[in-house]
Amino acid sequence: MTDSDRRQLPRKVASQHIQVEDINTGRHLGEVVNLTSEGLMMISSEPVENNLVFQLNLKLRKPFRGQGHLNLGVESLWCSAANEAQRFWTGFRIIDVSLDSIELIESLIDTWETDNTVH
Repeated sequence: MTDSDRRQLPRKVASQHIQVEDINTGRHLGEVVNLTSEGLMMISSEPVENNLVFQLNLKLRKPFRGQGHLNLGVESLWCSAANEAQRFWTGFRIIDVSLDSIELIESLIDTWETDNTVH
């Protein structure tokens, strides 16, 4: 079974830069590639170990509906090398998020191009 077989919602490729920061360490981890209210994929310069729990701050380049960031609790599910040198894809499942943040995520991705959908 592939990740897309398990995925309940299609992910849309981010049409804006969304930086990912570890809330607990303040460390920049990477950038969001795609997103749903259930999970996200990030690209980074360092690999992320599987099965770790993170508190993430997703920093929006431009505020959306008065919000400049989203805080999420996530679990890392997988990590693999990207085609680019020293770049890594990491898939996360959202495990802790407020209802307001879910609504914001859904509204935000509704504004992204539908032809950018990733299944």
